[in-house]
Amino acid sequence: SMVRTGLRARGVHYSYGSPDAGSALAGVDLDLGAGELVFVIGPNGAGKSTLLQILCGCLLPSAGEVQIDGEALEALSPLEAARRVAVVPQALDGVGDVRVGDFVLGGRYAHIPRLRGPAAADFEAVQGALSRTGTDAFAERSMGQLSGGQRQRVLLSRALAQGARTLLLDEPTASLDPRYQAETLELVQGLAGEGFAVALVTHDLAWAGSYASRVVCLHQGRVAAAGTPAEVLTAEALEPVYGPHLWYGEAPDGSGPLVLPWTRKKPPLG
Repeated sequence: SMVRTGLRARGVHYSYGSPDAGSALAGVDLDLGAGELVFVIGPNGAGKSTLLQILCGCLLPSAGEVQIDGEALEALSPLEAARRVAVVPQALDGVGDVRVGDFVLGGRYAHIPRLRGPAAADFEAVQGALSRTGTDAFAERSMGQLSGGQRQRVLLSRALAQGARTLLLDEPTASLDPRYQAETLELVQGLAGEGFAVALVTHDLAWAGSYASRVVCLHQGRVAAAGTPAEVLTAEALEPVYGPHLWYGEAPDGSGPLVLPWTRKKPPLG
């Protein structure tokens, strides 16, 4: 049978230190296949960041298993894991002076033998990643000269240069203006359309209905709801998690459900 491309988490548990700290994750299942853009949502402390760390192999679950392309993630070397799964962090400290082209080349670390240095294939991968994200024009600039939206696209370029087919994004729209949020999500949705498996951790529910192929909502370390945007972005599914402070409607362009923060004391009608 064909080896499944992407990630599969089963019964994932994780605890931080002391027993009274409680569980960060308490039995999470998640599937992320090629061609999917899965939004992982949930309030602060729900376990979203912890799950991201486990899905890339940076943390080992205390119970349960993660498989990548049908193999146990735990069994792979860090370099082999990096060839399969790339993480796009929210921001990176201390990269201000680095040239953009060199920063993206850094994503090739899993492919470059230590004593050899980069080869033609590595520079080609960098060039491909830069043009993919429309950042070729910045290759000679330093990271510190870029706007937030530009930097987010360069972070994505570095992950693409890594050659992994599974991409995990941590709050990619958090500090961006709406225009760059939309551009980033268009780009990411395009990658899923080309067969990448993409998961995106976010606080921002507003974009999920228009971009996600599936939504997984975490609450207190468990999956509270999972399914299509139409199934998950409903008052039935989300009120137990977020309380009454959300408004539920449809995106004006008909692209899907729209959920927005809402603080009126009486819940809106409809």
